[in-house]
Amino acid sequence: MIKKYFTSKNIFSDFCDFFENSFNQNFKKLVLLCFTLLTTLLTAQVSKSNDKTPQVMEVKSLIASMKKSEQNSRSAKPESKRLENLLITFFD
Repeated sequence: MIKKYFTSKNIFSDFCDFFENSFNQNFKKLVLLCFTLLTTLLTAQVSKSNDKTPQVMEVKSLIASMKKSEQNSRSAKPESKRLENLLITFFD
């Protein structure tokens, strides 16, 4: 069995062999490459769209939901009141 080592000569000859192959073989390789790239791109898009995106809320509804959660948890720090005071001082 002849061992083939990676040398610049072997890589160059392999590269040249690609162009010496028949058109049919090159076409099959091109189709396989395009299919692989397409499936990779589609998979990336699907995994991105499954990420949980933040919801945009109005300030009043955000503060109302914070107050409701504070009443349920009986937290000692009223974060909703602090946020409301901050927004009042910032926008007035």
